[in-house]
Amino acid sequence: MKEWKIGDVVCLNSGGPIMTVDEIDTEAGTVACIWIENGQLCDAHAINNDSLSAAPFVGEYFLSLKSGVVEWQGKVLKILPNDQYLIEIFSWITGLPVEHRVVWGDDFQGWMFYSDVSQMSAAYRSLTEVVLNYCPFCGVSINPDKGASS
Repeated sequence: MKEWKIGDVVCLNSGGPIMTVDEIDTEAGTVACIWIENGQLCDAHAINNDSLSAAPFVGEYFLSLKSGVVEWQGKVLKILPNDQYLIEIFSWITGLPVEHRVVWGDDFQGWMFYSDVSQMSAAYRSLTEVVLNYCPFCGVSINPDKGASS
């Protein structure tokens, strides 16, 4: 059985609105959720834990790509109305959060998502290793152990 916490952002496995877990009944294995629809606060009670999934992207770490180059690293914090998301951008130098931005869901096209920060960091290292070890102007691959080769 899935375990949810109050405040988790979820959706029904069958589809529907993005909801927030508001109450938990551990004995019954159910939760109550709330969401906003047409400006009105809605709620649903006694939803079976296994009928829910984590909302897409929320809580995931990412590397955003623009023209094939990594632009941002960060974490998706929450879903906002109208298919917008609040993201937190991390510093390239310290790795600490430095900025919040709102982006459209469509902006995620081509982004890479990871379940934890260590996966994101490893992916970034492997991407930059490829970029740093190849000169696109002269077509030479540079192996730090062996030097340049064509």
